[in-house]
Amino acid sequence: MTRVGALGVLCVVLSSPPARPASDEASPQPPPPGSAAASSFPSRVDLITVDTVVVDAKGNPVPGLTRDDFTIEEDGEVREVVAFEAVGMPHAPGESEKAAPRQTQVVTNVGPAPAAGTTFLLVFDDIHLGSISASTARTTLERFLRESAGDGDRVLIVSTGTGAAWSGTLPADRGDLLAFVATLQARLMEHGPMTEHDALRIAAYSDEVVLQRVIGRYLNQGVCAGPPFACDKFVKADAAANDARWQRLRHASLGVMQRAVESLGGLRGRKSVTLMTEGFIHDQDDDAYRGLVGAAQRVNAAIYFVDVRGLQALTESASAAAARDVGLNSPAAGSATASGPSPARARRCSSPRWSDPSAS
Repeated sequence: MTRVGALGVLCVVLSSPPARPASDEASPQPPPPGSAAASSFPSRVDLITVDTVVVDAKGNPVPGLTRDDFTIEEDGEVREVVAFEAVGMPHAPGESEKAAPRQTQVVTNVGPAPAAGTTFLLVFDDIHLGSISASTARTTLERFLRESAGDGDRVLIVSTGTGAAWSGTLPADRGDLLAFVATLQARLMEHGPMTEHDALRIAAYSDEVVLQRVIGRYLNQGVCAGPPFACDKFVKADAAANDARWQRLRHASLGVMQRAVESLGGLRGRKSVTLMTEGFIHDQDDDAYRGLVGAAQRVNAAIYFVDVRGLQALTESASAAAARDVGLNSPAAGSATASGPSPARARRCSSPRWSDPSAS
């Protein structure tokens, strides 16, 4: 049987074999005399409907077929198609054929609702930023405002040194935010041969390794005289004074940051807080640090400490300059012994995991 065509209904004629009436067997009637023998028998015609669906290789119906395109066979015998009716499926309009949305005649002076965005609190830690790092931080903030922050995002920029702040919603307030960023300046005071980390390790943890390194630096730079002058006592006194000063500066930065975080309490949505600094002591025993973490938890905000100097391959204690400062290239260095801090104390003052500023 050959099938070609579309959806259709075929009507086929099937003839049944002749059937003899029962009365013929009971009383056969002889033909009348003088007439030819006539043959007569009843017959029946059955009209059978055949539903046919014809599709192409992709499964789509084939339109435009007629009765002549079909051949019906039964047991090898071709049957006549006496009627044919094509039934077409309704056409589903494509995307391009769909009617355009009906234009309404409603006029309103209420603007569309602003898109729900993220709240970004960007803390410019100018207290702990030198001139080069401050320039890097400004460039990073400008790039973030121009390229990363999206429409509907709320941005609050705060300076830890002056307490000045500016907030706005993008894109409407992008220009004002950029103008405020341009006013931010470095306020880091020169720390001399002793860093903030050095002062903390010597004053708070009596770290002999750091003490010897700083003593070597003081001797090399002529800050203190050699024997018989007791340089170690001079360095320890310097460390106590510097640690107290650095702690006040840390508390100032953390205090400004905590107040800014608390101001986010009434805002909905995602909240991200980023401190842009030049390295920041992570002392989880500090009450100011715990206060900041508690404030962030209450307003459901995530905090990121970002060192704008970028990732460092080696710490200061592993650098070539540190080795020179403590005189590791001198014969006397081989006989020097020093005990380092316990692992528990080292963890208390460990550095935070810095994040990439562009990822915030």
